[in-house]
Amino acid sequence: MKKALAILMILALVGTAAFAEITFGAWGRGIFVPVQNSGASDEDSTATTAVSWGTPNPRVGMTIKGVSDNAGFQIDWNSDGASFGISDQNKIWVKPVSMVTLSVGRVFDDTLRGNACFGAWDWYRAYSLVNTIGMEDFTFHRIDTKNQGFVVAVAPTEAFYINASFNDLGNKQLSENLFGDFQAQAGYTIAGIGTIRAGYMAVQQDEVAATPASFTFDAATGTIKPVAAKAAKDKSVDGTVEVAFKYTGTENLYVDIGYSMKTNTDDYADVKKISLYTNYKMDALKLHAIGQYKILEDDDAYTAGAGFDYALAAGITAQADVYYANDIYVGGDDAGVSFFAGLSKGFSNGKVGAGVEINKAADTGYAIPVVLEYWF
Repeated sequence: MKKALAILMILALVGTAAFAEITFGAWGRGIFVPVQNSGASDEDSTATTAVSWGTPNPRVGMTIKGVSDNAGFQIDWNSDGASFGISDQNKIWVKPVSMVTLSVGRVFDDTLRGNACFGAWDWYRAYSLVNTIGMEDFTFHRIDTKNQGFVVAVAPTEAFYINASFNDLGNKQLSENLFGDFQAQAGYTIAGIGTIRAGYMAVQQDEVAATPASFTFDAATGTIKPVAAKAAKDKSVDGTVEVAFKYTGTENLYVDIGYSMKTNTDDYADVKKISLYTNYKMDALKLHAIGQYKILEDDDAYTAGAGFDYALAAGITAQADVYYANDIYVGGDDAGVSFFAGLSKGFSNGKVGAGVEINKAADTGYAIPVVLEYWF
């Protein structure tokens, strides 16, 4: 009997372990720029290291995940600039029932997101109009808790997905303003056609003084001192409504179009915005096109761009793009034009590449990025 019980306990432990695992992954990108110059009068050319999004330190990152049927976690670590820290997600998630996922911490949910990333966006953005356009969340925003937050995701069917997040809680919210930093989204996939999405995003604007969170005893002076608390936010809310449709009904063709508008149009400039991204694959060639039109209070702003990826022999890929934005979109007296071309060689777990970027508005700037990237 004792042997039978022991065997049953072992089987129970093995059975439990079979539905849980710890996994490790890694991704990083570093850019060496031997020469860059904005084109301004009397400016000396400079050299730097960077990542695509502009910080001077390459991204050296890794991810650890714990996954089971009903609970898990994710930590995205990095050692950028030889300083250890958290980069993207840092969350705990639990599924109380199969269709509901609750997450707390720093959380992203890209299920309904509409990206338009190609060309210079994945190289060095500082000398391209992509830095002004912002090609992530281009047609539809991701769920992003900003620092710390709480997310509820519900998938009642494979075609229907709903999520909501209470954001920026690491900065301490007044309970009555919990919906001030808030997102809610819904998406429905029509089989053989595409996915329709709708969402609302609110961001509180102003901070107000907060009362001390706690007190401490100062032994040196024999006095009790308040410990400073992070400021809570007031009720000034920047709200955005967005809808989007992603067409996937034709093989090799991807089309995503989105529309967004501010709910308090008297206070914010970007009142209405139409965004389009599309790509088409033909064997070794992938074509990209992008456009955006902003209806503003006085003048309208617009931008358009196109690019391609072409797979050559021996793992080598050629990439290029060109963008135009009018003076209102750029925010200056002159319209902007940027151009990028580069070659990269891919390996099983990384790539290396070199390119050239030219960005012209009032002045003509240029940069030569050399990209090193890994993934595991």
